[in-house]
Amino acid sequence: MRASRAGVADVIVIIFVGVSLAACCAGWYLYQVAERNRHYVNRLGKRAAELEADLGELAVQAKQISLHAGEKSEGLPSTKPIEDMLTPIKAELKLAGSDQTLQDALGPLEGKVYAAEIRLGLMTYNRDMAKDARDETKARLAGIESGLSKEMDRLKGRFDEFSKQLSDEGNAFAEHIDTMTQDETKKREEAVAISRKYADEQMRTKNETARLEQELQHLQQREALVRDVTRTAGKIVFADRYAKYAYIDLGSDASLREGMKFVVYRLGKGGVRQDKGEVEVKHIYDDQTQVSITRQNAEYDPIIEGDLIENPFYAKDKPRVVVLIGNFNQRDFRYAADELKARIARTGAIIEDKVTIHTDYVIVGTEIDQENDANYKQAAILSVPNVPMERLLGYLGD
Repeated sequence: MRASRAGVADVIVIIFVGVSLAACCAGWYLYQVAERNRHYVNRLGKRAAELEADLGELAVQAKQISLHAGEKSEGLPSTKPIEDMLTPIKAELKLAGSDQTLQDALGPLEGKVYAAEIRLGLMTYNRDMAKDARDETKARLAGIESGLSKEMDRLKGRFDEFSKQLSDEGNAFAEHIDTMTQDETKKREEAVAISRKYADEQMRTKNETARLEQELQHLQQREALVRDVTRTAGKIVFADRYAKYAYIDLGSDASLREGMKFVVYRLGKGGVRQDKGEVEVKHIYDDQTQVSITRQNAEYDPIIEGDLIENPFYAKDKPRVVVLIGNFNQRDFRYAADELKARIARTGAIIEDKVTIHTDYVIVGTEIDQENDANYKQAAILSVPNVPMERLLGYLGD
């Protein structure tokens, strides 16, 4: 009996111990569950607080979305961060649905989550509306941009056309100005050329006038000389045609030399000269000179008192200037050039090498280049008288 009782007691003890252990385990488990629920509720409370903060931010973003929707702007705020935040909270609320304690603790959180879902839906709706308004605005802006682009192209075309027209008119105007400038320059150059030509012509005319005046003066002097020579170098004061001698009115002061010859002439009607013969100086006295009559052209027209005498190489006041042109030889002219010059010089004339305005007579020889001989051309220009060789020899007393 005792053994049975001891066995029952042991069983009871064992059962009690087992129950105690079970109770302890159950208590420990319930404590752990409660502790876990407490931590879970605290964590959900923190998440709820975070959710409330996020809901506040969500409200701000919803307001921004509404504002952006009114402005039809780009860059709308995204709702994805809120959706990512609500998804795990909703999953945890679903897991806590079998625990009444958790349900009581999470009841307010469910309301907040529900409000957050409503706000999220409203925000999504506003965001979609804003997106549609944005797309509509973009379409309208695209239409406006297209219209503006076309208008800009049209205006650009008109501007280019106007610019081209303006450029063409500017180029035409510039060409017109250049033409006018060139014409003006040409006219100025022509005026300057005319002025210079006029000045040159004036200077040439002045020089030519001076030259002609000088030549005229010389010719007048020559004419006076010729008139003087033609008028007389002297005259016959007595003549004996039979004795063939006469007297002239020139004496010792008249620079006469024996052997000098004079042509005797008279002036007929109209002042026409008529040669009558020649006389040669024989004896020189104080106021008269005896001459012999070496030649008498006509017996019916003898040399008489009052006839005039003339020798181109003779002058009372100044010696005559004579220039020889060409070649002279003894065969053709009786004298060579040097001897001829010496005989002319003995008449009192001066022999020079070049014809000038002071030249009184020229003696022309042979082999003359009339085109290139300077003295011959100058004598022709100045109308210097040429004394033929036959007369020259007579004047020289040959």
